Amino acid sequence: MPTLIRGVNDDQIGDIIRFASHNLDVVKGVNMQPVSFAGRINQEDREKWRFTIPDAFKCIEEQTDGEITRDDLYPVPCVVPISNFAEVKKGMPQVKFTMHPHCGAETYIYVENGKYIPHVCSVKQPSPPLTVPV
Repeated sequence: MPTLIRGVNDDQIGDIIRFASHNLDVVKGVNMQPVSFAGRINQEDREKWRFTIPDAFKCIEEQTDGEITRDDLYPVPCVVPISNFAEVKKGMPQVKFTMHPHCGAETYIYVENGKYIPHVCSVKQPSPPLTVPV
């Protein structure tokens, strides 16, 4: 999990996402964390290196040429129903992140023919329709 720092590696977010999408046989997800400062740090350095979740949204959108937009990202707990569905479908436990909605964001992105297909959370009716065994 890379820690994102303004001016150090914030220009590599798109490359990290592309690397993951080209290595789906071994990479199942990408997690990134904005830098967090604890202890003593002067104001100038904090402002220089500070990187926020909204900064990450902007970089993701810019560095994927708009294929993944800030509107594709949701508060982390809102995708728990998708994890629940995957758990039923696969018959095995799935990771479920449940935390304060302002502490992060996530989405599920499919990769098809080298293109990102976001908005998985907002799909109304897939074709063919998904069925869940009961």
